Amino acid sequence: MQFRKIFFIVILITFIVAFTYPPTVKASSDTFYISPASTSVTQGSNFTVQLRVNPSTSTSGVTATVSYNQSILQFQSLTLGAFPLCAQQSGGSGTIQISCSTSSDVNSDSLIASINFNALSGGGSNLNISNASYTDSNFNLINANAENGYVSVASTSSSVSNPGSNLAAPRTTSHNYYNSSNSPSPPTPTTSPKSIPSPPSSPIKIAGINDSIYYSGGFIAIEANQNLNGTLYYGLSPQKLNLDVSDNVNSASLSFNLFKQNLIPGTKYFYQIKLQATDGATFTTKIASFKTKGLNINVLLLSNNYQRLSNVTLHISNNKTSYVVTTNSNGTFNLSNISPGLYRATYNLKHKSYSSYLYVVNNIVTTGQSTQSAAPQTLALILDKYSLNNKNNLYIVILIGLVVIVALAYVYGYKNKNKIIYDLENYRNLIIKSHKD
Repeated sequence: MQFRKIFFIVILITFIVAFTYPPTVKASSDTFYISPASTSVTQGSNFTVQLRVNPSTSTSGVTATVSYNQSILQFQSLTLGAFPLCAQQSGGSGTIQISCSTSSDVNSDSLIASINFNALSGGGSNLNISNASYTDSNFNLINANAENGYVSVASTSSSVSNPGSNLAAPRTTSHNYYNSSNSPSPPTPTTSPKSIPSPPSSPIKIAGINDSIYYSGGFIAIEANQNLNGTLYYGLSPQKLNLDVSDNVNSASLSFNLFKQNLIPGTKYFYQIKLQATDGATFTTKIASFKTKGLNINVLLLSNNYQRLSNVTLHISNNKTSYVVTTNSNGTFNLSNISPGLYRATYNLKHKSYSSYLYVVNNIVTTGQSTQSAAPQTLALILDKYSLNNKNNLYIVILIGLVVIVALAYVYGYKNKNKIIYDLENYRNLIIKSHKD
């Protein structure tokens, strides 16, 4: 009897734990994601969601932007996780920007930051992740996928107490039915009129396309000969226009606002616009491109004893682009219109190949709807690493090795020449004797 009681208690505790602590579902690899993916709260409450990363390889730095509806949610605070060293961590006005690193590599699903919000009003808000990337153990920048989240806020007002009351009511159609109790006779059937074909659609003609592009946003406007709705599709390559923004004002002048999309500074994008007129006509523009305004950096090159190095040629690169620069008489060089992130700098000095790294911070400041600025960044490179990446250095090392081997062989042969001659003579006599036998 006592055993049955213990068994029943164990089963009961197992069910309670299973329902209280559901299993955590991880995102696919190379993905930034919001956890939990869907959250339901009440108006006026504070709640927390997690921004996490599941890398496919070891990483020491992450960069991401999370956008939300500031009329529904209010940013409160941000608590860092596995990446406590931050060049940027900010929130508010509908955007949270994080650019953080760690002194030891992270190689598993990890917390980037816990984000605390206050639910201002009833409704729903997406938690959209953009500019998601991380650096691998070789300091290569890897663009990651994004799995967004959603927050549903139930209003405390009785008018919206029903979760579905803020949705548009379904369209109803009234019907007239024949009723024998109030109709002296059934309705007389009438002959259906012949259908009149609709007039042909007027072709859409484009008067012009203009753009105003800034650091991380901008506008693309299009003029046509009739009222239109449209969607602009864009991406980092002509074959992958996987992002979009729409303008459905039904006007001959459309403007696509890219500020809410958080573009990357100093980056080339490709785009295509698909239009539809009120009479059903459609038009798709050719694929075009634009480039966002980039950041400016001033770099000082120093030796390992902190001496300025002038007239040194460097190669600055990441997985997207590369530059060749030469320091001036003061040991400095400038780069303009570049994107934020980690760059590798390699250079040769006195027949040795050196490398180091530059990290360019995304220091864009947005004021108003379309005013952005970014102060020039002053950075320093110190010659502190030696490598054999340079082929000339590698050839020199191989040549020196061969010379050493030949010299050692010569010294050994000279010191043991009598023994070698004696061994050869014995070997010769042995051969002669075997022939005689």
